[in-house]
Amino acid sequence: MNSKNTWFLLALAALLAVFIYGWEKYVAAPARQPLLVLPGFEPASITSIQIRVSGHAEVTAERTESGWQLTKPLAYPARPERIDAFLAALETLSPESYLSPRDLMNRPNAEAEFGFDSPAVTMMLFSGNARRQLLIGAHTAPGDQVFVEIIGIPGIHLVSTNFFDVVPATPGVWRETALLDWDALDFDRLQVNNGQRTMELFQNATNQQWRLVRLQARADNILVNELLRQFRLVQVDEFITDDPDADLDQYGLETPELEMIFTAGTNLLATLEFGGSPTNGTNLVYGRRGGSHTVFTLPADALKPWLAPATEFRDRHLVSLRTVPQAIEIRGDDQFTLVRQPDNQWRVMPQDFLADTNYAREFILALAKMQVVEFVKDVVTEPDLPAYGLAPPMREYLLNFGTNANSIGLLFGSNRTDVVYTKRSDEPSVSAVRLADFLFLPAASWELRDRRIWQFTEDDVARVQIEQDGRKRELIRNGTNSWSLAEGSFGSINTFGVEETIHRLGDLSAAFWTARGQVDRTQYGFTNPPRRLTIHLKNGGKHEIEFGGEAPSQFPYARVTLDGEPWILEFPWATWQYIQSYLSIPVREL
Repeated sequence: MNSKNTWFLLALAALLAVFIYGWEKYVAAPARQPLLVLPGFEPASITSIQIRVSGHAEVTAERTESGWQLTKPLAYPARPERIDAFLAALETLSPESYLSPRDLMNRPNAEAEFGFDSPAVTMMLFSGNARRQLLIGAHTAPGDQVFVEIIGIPGIHLVSTNFFDVVPATPGVWRETALLDWDALDFDRLQVNNGQRTMELFQNATNQQWRLVRLQARADNILVNELLRQFRLVQVDEFITDDPDADLDQYGLETPELEMIFTAGTNLLATLEFGGSPTNGTNLVYGRRGGSHTVFTLPADALKPWLAPATEFRDRHLVSLRTVPQAIEIRGDDQFTLVRQPDNQWRVMPQDFLADTNYAREFILALAKMQVVEFVKDVVTEPDLPAYGLAPPMREYLLNFGTNANSIGLLFGSNRTDVVYTKRSDEPSVSAVRLADFLFLPAASWELRDRRIWQFTEDDVARVQIEQDGRKRELIRNGTNSWSLAEGSFGSINTFGVEETIHRLGDLSAAFWTARGQVDRTQYGFTNPPRRLTIHLKNGGKHEIEFGGEAPSQFPYARVTLDGEPWILEFPWATWQYIQSYLSIPVREL
């Protein structure tokens, strides 16, 4: 064969192959399916959305500086998270199938065939002056897909009906269901009108504490804040009507059963009105915002706490201690001041002795925990005070928080069975607290004295003398865990038990101080002859303690001498058990 013919045939075959490949790929083959319905769509650029669902009013949302706002069918705050979810779904919307322009060439009635002559949903998305329009037509025969057309772009997409989950089927879907825009509502006063009853709460800007204005009383700050937190979470159950001519009486809103008015100073910020319940939904209540024609329902339980009388919102703590006082002046059996030191210890002045750290802390904690059990009278005047034993008071505590804070005076008067009348100096009311709580508070300076009585070690001890029921026994310390009976003493010795008992006595503290000075000994069970321990030290000093009867706490009373003065105390129970076991004269030896 001629070589020229051969090369000619090879070239012709190559050209034919290229033609066939191009024809099959670009002419004969079906059009390639797009990856996204709206390629290049940017949700953040959208400034306005218009959606019309067949049979419902048009919904229009505008992006503002503060977020999304509905303008149609009426002006109303929008739920931004639902609009954002809708835009995010559009950004990632992918067709499950696609009909190209060529597929539609032989379908002259495609608009009607696919439901676009009367679309189920019409959407317009504005980005500045630019806009995109989407039409959602009919469902496919199986019903799990819908036809979607982008105006201006040939072809029809088939997308899953799951897309309808983010399309607002009714105008209310995109409405804000929170009762108010709480983030923007910077209020410091709340008035709650419940029929003939009115409660007004005011929050101090300095300490963020709530007060009941009309009662001139402190509100329970924790309770009010928690109820407000819960109320902010309440959502509209259903939007009922936006008709400005609606008969409000049928909703119980002509004269609201409950009204909440939020203000900042004298500036009205928002009002919520609540009426009756639907006939078929007693667990719901009708409500509306003041100045709005929209009536909605919400859960009835959300309003129950706010229907309570103002007294239920009162702070039952006699005093709310957010900081530790610098000083507490006490007028009781004597007059003295408990003063906090730089090292957080306390001194009793002008007596000038160190206070017991634990008792001072327990005393302040007791004040902080003291609860009002009865609000006796909301407003009292000077002539009223003697009836409660408050002029003059039986006892008074003045809490001083420093130069930049007000002092608080707590006055305690007469008691009625198991309660004591009390009054704060900064409030006009008289209350009552439990008698038991009151009796824990110190009435005299000596009650606050440091409870440590003395301190020594076993090695400091030379001998111990025991006196009991007119008999005596003396133990001599010979060394560590080594004890013997002095001449004339009889009985057995548990040397390890005696050593441990002396060890405990060497760091002795009172459980409680009971009395000071010369008092009637017999009322505390002290006898003659006495029951007494005398601990003689190697340096010639000695410590003496006498035991009496049993206190109501079941601790034994004891008597010691400090600074030349007798003191009566409740003796620590655990150490008393050691004394009973190892430093007593058994009955059989008496």
